[in-house]
Amino acid sequence: MQKKLLSIAICFLFAAYSNAVNAQSQKSFIIQGFIKGVDSGTINMLSEDGNNILDSAAISKGEFIMQGKIGLPERRLFIISPGTWSFKAFVEDRDISLFIDTSGAQHFGKPGNTWALIWEVQETGSKLSDVYSNFRSETSLKYYAAIFDSLNQRIKKAYGDETDKIKAEMDSINRVATAKQKSWIDNYINQHPSSIAGLYIFNEFYQLNPGLDLLYLQTTINKFSGIAKSSVYYKQLTDAVNQLKGIQQDNIATDFTLLNNNKVKFTLSSTRGYYTIIDFWASWCIPCRKSIPAWKKVYATYYDNGLRMVSVSSDANYSDWIKALNHEQMPWIQLIDKYFNENEPAKVSGLYAVSRLPFYILLGEDGKIILNSNDEKIVIKKIEEIFKE
Repeated sequence: MQKKLLSIAICFLFAAYSNAVNAQSQKSFIIQGFIKGVDSGTINMLSEDGNNILDSAAISKGEFIMQGKIGLPERRLFIISPGTWSFKAFVEDRDISLFIDTSGAQHFGKPGNTWALIWEVQETGSKLSDVYSNFRSETSLKYYAAIFDSLNQRIKKAYGDETDKIKAEMDSINRVATAKQKSWIDNYINQHPSSIAGLYIFNEFYQLNPGLDLLYLQTTINKFSGIAKSSVYYKQLTDAVNQLKGIQQDNIATDFTLLNNNKVKFTLSSTRGYYTIIDFWASWCIPCRKSIPAWKKVYATYYDNGLRMVSVSSDANYSDWIKALNHEQMPWIQLIDKYFNENEPAKVSGLYAVSRLPFYILLGEDGKIILNSNDEKIVIKKIEEIFKE
């Protein structure tokens, strides 16, 4: 009898242990959301790139509950409708609360096609969110963002020397802010090499600072270990390294074919035998548009010496591109990039690791890359040196 009772007890303990293990393996997230400014509607959770709806919930009296399993933590995009409000929040398999305030949202688009980004989102329960909040606070990110926003508003109305002064001011502030962020990130990664939060923050830092040295980028990625290397952000960074390797000096420029403004195909390799500037721009890019007079002068000066120029527009709206071309009257080759997915980089921009506009690549007569830069002055100086020889 005692043996039977002991056997039953062991089976009970084993079952309890199995249930505990199973419960742990089935751990999921529960997001409880509170929205100020939207009483009812629907909220969708998408992949961070915005291409796939992963979950949805009804909004009632400004509240919603969303539950599921994510596995590795990620920052996800959320869309609220009606109104097409959007915000991002960290999701991991824990209980999470989101307090979303629509009153400070930034509105974009044109009548009939508008959307709004919600900046004021308070998140509790996510370890990644806690680390990210510390990063923002300890590097004064919000303070520097406000300064840059003010300077951007000024530069839209500036001309000539005033534009250069504002750019110099922005560069100075950017150096200070970037150094502060870089120091924080390096220290955190050294202490937490398996942290997905550290990986996410470094990935965002890279996206906002595309001029990062390739060696620094590779060295930092190599510091990560453990679960961090299974994250989507690790893959994004390693892909970025491979793209940057492709646009380094002396590499043959990757060939591509796009349609010009007459809807005729044009292939980059047809410019072989000439020095060629690839100019990545868009109609909505103010610095791009302001640099056009300088490029017209360079093009006219060196065309007969063997300089060619190919502009690749990142416009998603064809009519906006054509309108800008009619206004600017640029005499060189004009192409428009292809978009395979609405929220991903365009085809050729992706090939050339373009993360900020304008972006320039200078090619030699043999099709090899001489340099790449976001600064037209650097490229123009190099062109002047080439044709003085």
